[in-house]
Amino acid sequence: FRKALAVTTDSSGKTAIDHVREIIARDGKDESGEQLPVFLTGHSLGGALALLTTAELDRDICGACYTFGAPRVANYEYFDNIKTPVFRVVNSSDIVPRVPPIMIIWVKLFQGMEWLTSYFLPPVSRLSGKFSKWLDKLEGYRHYGDMRYLTDVKSGRFSDVKLLHNPPLIDRIMWVGQQLGQSLFSPVQSHSMVIYRKKLQFLANERNRTH
Repeated sequence: FRKALAVTTDSSGKTAIDHVREIIARDGKDESGEQLPVFLTGHSLGGALALLTTAELDRDICGACYTFGAPRVANYEYFDNIKTPVFRVVNSSDIVPRVPPIMIIWVKLFQGMEWLTSYFLPPVSRLSGKFSKWLDKLEGYRHYGDMRYLTDVKSGRFSDVKLLHNPPLIDRIMWVGQQLGQSLFSPVQSHSMVIYRKKLQFLANERNRTH
């Protein structure tokens, strides 16, 4: 993701982040010359790039970053100096925010296999060691931002949706298990931006109606 944002260049020799900086420099100030707040948003891959862009830009730019169904993109340290508020919206059992998976149990398992087979099965030990190192790289990936969780609803019944603020992990695991029990395709179907949009539209309309 970072390569797509800040390494790969187009025909003009510029990266995507170069173009973002040019847009901000050209259009990012009001009539008096004051910096306007910058808002970044994206779904899935776009969410990953929006979050990385937030980290790569001037950390004092006010505004916010909103991601929808975005994967994990970096470790805790990468986001240390972000001052911009980040909100990550996750729809029920959407599979993409769960990748790369947190693999600590598998890392320890393969490390144990490497040690146990080191004397009598060296090829297996070496293979286990390679797996544990590869999985350990994935293990470093974490989410960043304040989560907003869209609850699951029956087909078409968007009026039942609720927007929860940072629900506990145990609740989310239980809800995903329930959705998997209903359909194995639920984690893929839940990634659709159409569903995100319809749920958020209903919630916005309800808030405007009641306030």
